[in-house]
Amino acid sequence: MFQQNYWFQNLDNFVMTPKALIKNPRYSGLSADEILIYSLMVDRMKLSAQNENFMFQTGVFIYFPLSEITAVLHCSENKARKVLLNLQNAGLIIRAYQGQGKAAKIVPLRYREQEQ
Repeated sequence: MFQQNYWFQNLDNFVMTPKALIKNPRYSGLSADEILIYSLMVDRMKLSAQNENFMFQTGVFIYFPLSEITAVLHCSENKARKVLLNLQNAGLIIRAYQGQGKAAKIVPLRYREQEQ
């Protein structure tokens, strides 16, 4: 039998975006940049969950410094701060500040499938 090889069959390094962030009216105020950063955070959280050192009282935490957000989005630090603030206001992340120039611990929270 003839087997077609599509270019996307061998993709192994990609980020999944929850449809709820697009369809749920609760998240209608989020921009594509904010949805992308949240998706990257959830992807990074999967790796942190395998390491016991990344456990926090509210769940698994990650580090996602402003410098990485600015590199991914090709934007200024002000824009990166707004992205984090909007994700926090939408109830998608919790940030725990460490002070002394250290990156904040970020806990990505579960998104809601439907409006509640």
